[in-house]
Amino acid sequence: MSIKKVQFVVHLLLCLLLVGLVQAQPRGTIVGKVTDANSGDFLPGANILLQGTTHGAASDRQGNFRVVNVPPGTYTLTVRYIGYDAFSTQVTVDANAETQVQVELQPSYLVAEEVIVTGVREGQIKALNQQRIAANIKNVVAREEMERFPDLNTAEVLQRVPGVNISRDLGEGKFVFLRGTEPRLTTVTVNGEQIATPEDEERFVALDVISAHQLASIEVTKTITPDMDGDAIAGVVNLVTRSAFDYPGRYYRFGVGGGYNNLSSKPNYRGSLTLNDTFGNGRFGYSISANWQQANRATHNNEMKWDFEEDVNGNVLPFALRDLELRDYFNQRNRYGGSAQLEFRPSGQHRFYVGGMFNRRDDYQRRNQFRVRVNKGDYITATEIEKTRVVRALQERTETQTIISLNGGGDHTFGNLRMTYYGAYSFGEQVKEAPKGQIIPEFQMNAKANITLDLSDMDAPKFNVTNLDPSYLNDPANFEIDQIDWRAENTTNKDLVGAVNFDYGYRLGNSAGTLKFGGKIRSRSKDRNDERMRYKWKGDETIVLAPFAGEIVENFQGGDYVFGPRTDPDKIRDFFDANRDRAGRLEGSLRVDETFGEKYDASEDIAAYYLMATHQFGKLMVVAGLRHEFTSTKYTGTFLAFNEDGDFVEATPQSDSRSYNNLFPNLQFRYSVTPNTNVRLAYTTGISRGNYFDLVPYFFLVPEDRIITRGNPNLDPTTSNNFDFLVEHYFQGIGILSGGVFLKDLDKIIYKRTFLQSGGNFDGFQITEPVNGGSATLWGVEINWQQQFTFLPGWLSGFGIYANYTYTQSDADLLFRERSLLPGQASNAGNLALTYQKYGLTARLALNYNGKFIDEIGKTEDFDEWRDDHVQLDFSGSYRVARNLDFFLEVINITNEPRRDYMGIPSRTIQRDFYSFWMNAGFRWRM
Repeated sequence: MSIKKVQFVVHLLLCLLLVGLVQAQPRGTIVGKVTDANSGDFLPGANILLQGTTHGAASDRQGNFRVVNVPPGTYTLTVRYIGYDAFSTQVTVDANAETQVQVELQPSYLVAEEVIVTGVREGQIKALNQQRIAANIKNVVAREEMERFPDLNTAEVLQRVPGVNISRDLGEGKFVFLRGTEPRLTTVTVNGEQIATPEDEERFVALDVISAHQLASIEVTKTITPDMDGDAIAGVVNLVTRSAFDYPGRYYRFGVGGGYNNLSSKPNYRGSLTLNDTFGNGRFGYSISANWQQANRATHNNEMKWDFEEDVNGNVLPFALRDLELRDYFNQRNRYGGSAQLEFRPSGQHRFYVGGMFNRRDDYQRRNQFRVRVNKGDYITATEIEKTRVVRALQERTETQTIISLNGGGDHTFGNLRMTYYGAYSFGEQVKEAPKGQIIPEFQMNAKANITLDLSDMDAPKFNVTNLDPSYLNDPANFEIDQIDWRAENTTNKDLVGAVNFDYGYRLGNSAGTLKFGGKIRSRSKDRNDERMRYKWKGDETIVLAPFAGEIVENFQGGDYVFGPRTDPDKIRDFFDANRDRAGRLEGSLRVDETFGEKYDASEDIAAYYLMATHQFGKLMVVAGLRHEFTSTKYTGTFLAFNEDGDFVEATPQSDSRSYNNLFPNLQFRYSVTPNTNVRLAYTTGISRGNYFDLVPYFFLVPEDRIITRGNPNLDPTTSNNFDFLVEHYFQGIGILSGGVFLKDLDKIIYKRTFLQSGGNFDGFQITEPVNGGSATLWGVEINWQQQFTFLPGWLSGFGIYANYTYTQSDADLLFRERSLLPGQASNAGNLALTYQKYGLTARLALNYNGKFIDEIGKTEDFDEWRDDHVQLDFSGSYRVARNLDFFLEVINITNEPRRDYMGIPSRTIQRDFYSFWMNAGFRWRM
């Protein structure tokens, strides 16, 4: 019998033993609600305990708690909550009866005769209490805490969480890297259930699509439990939407604001609305939220390519500059979001709900490009090149990403037994509009340029033209149309799931616990259909750039470059539409590599069941259990056949199916040294499957570039054994100090391998494919300090600190080349913020640091692509101008921190982006 089977049998016997030891004599139940004595707000995460026993509970997000299986008698019930005075009362429990308790806590952080920003602190308090009483290691970010930072999308909110760093797209946060791992190893859920991704190839979700305004909180779970999906090696980001029962009564909230982007010189706009209320004698409730944002962004970008080249005498030039591009971006990003939930609670023991969330991002992009194709010329030396090609181009497109999440279910309590069930559907889509589509017109300069390179500043390589007047390159009359690339893209992802769970309260001797078990079925599908055409001008007349040229950009990247004329997108669109597919005008040919090669269909079915026990032995809580998942997949791609000359012959669909199963043992401990001090230890296991397109059996090549790209249907998922140790202390005056270490032992890591084919039909071609490496070890240290200095006198008591730091190291066996760090693993990441909350004012000056990491594994270490360090300084503040009315101000990227990528060594820059700063201001009103 295998080790996994032995683990399964042991855990099953343990759970059966616990059930068999349940004492059968009649017992009672204590139910109640924990609220703020002044505001009436519900207090989630309160610790409820019957003194002298192990009987206890934690309040849920509406403040409700339920202590089951209590022997008849009289007890002292105590309630502890960070930031509030301790509470105790006498309760008498009768057999087979419920005892009602109403708990109203007095805030200890309020100081007499002062006006204080209570809403922000209450949100922080709620989040800290939920972390404290959690059975596993997690971080919670409350809605009020989100508003303290100038973060509009969910990825940017998460960059403030310990152990999280992010990647940015044109200056805006997009993908989440949790604890030094790539985004594929982190699962994103809404209300506990996975959501579909609109990305065309990846499995992970771009969180720039989802606005933070519609969320009640965000939970970052770092040690999963058996009742959670196993595919979360790094952890789970759970987006919690609002419920009507989160508030003691009617709650309305409205926000409006505007701003300015310095580089684009254009305004930004945003608005949000939240409505929560109950009706039908408090049995029905609804929650509705909506938000809209428009950001007009600009980016100044330069990109360089370096490789081995040969000079005219056949000498090898190591890492010569082969391509230089300047890119002038303008992006208008409109986000639309909304969520709604309807709940019915006929009694305190029964709940039914149905809800959904909608998010859409329309990203209009106009990218002008100036390109010097150095390697198309003749290298006399590494810095002297003759007959180079110079190109001006435009990319214009609108990319729409949509994420929809729908769910419904029930929650029922029958004595010691609780049953929950739900169904959920999620849909993700990415579209580049058809028939309009994306166009990339290219105009090539009508003369070859002899250039000399100045590489003294590798961030901004310069060139001088020796055979032409320098103004020749900026005259649009000297550029003739070469081609127009047109494409339309559509990717959809659907995810359907159903689940049922049971919780049963039991006693083992003098201690109490909960046995939980359940099952889940998931069916997901993903497909992509692209169409790409290349149009060549066949007319008799010469078409030059001049009639389509717009304004000239001189001060590019702070004066490092003169960009020259932009291309007017409306004029080029009119030309394209008037001449497209006309004989003797713009004649098109199908790009088979993308039209056929990138088309795919994927389906995955996953069934799972689990058993787990949570038991309290005095100050020690133990979570033990096992999850068993069964996976069945089918992927269909296209094999493109080419003849010996590299010409396309045919496209043949081909499919691959696989089935496998995985066991996930889980063991976690929480020892409460004091009510506010925990020591945690955890052993967890997980899995992360390959990105969708990586598993597709496709094959295509680009003959003119001698490049082959192919999928790998034999790619195995990455698995991991994870170990965590954490000590945390919560300050009663609001705050936390914690430190811990973690270790992840991964097997069958996945990365993109690039190599040169030796022999065969494609001798000398560069091949890129996803492959399994060997094992990898990742370990790290995580430190977190948040504290409000409420113990200081007078106005000084408004100050606070928000600081965290994570250090990670990794060692990965790639099998096909030398050992490496794991892609996405940044050795250093952290936050430091100085805060102030008093007299109606809340302000925060925040520094965020993302350390460098390998973004893409190259064919050798010298070709690894790195994302360099990123240090960003932001300010956010608000002031209570009237009752329930706040004015806010935000300034982002104050120091104009660029994005910088390099290849192999830090001095070999391959990309640099500048964004300047942007700001927002407005009002928030609530009732």
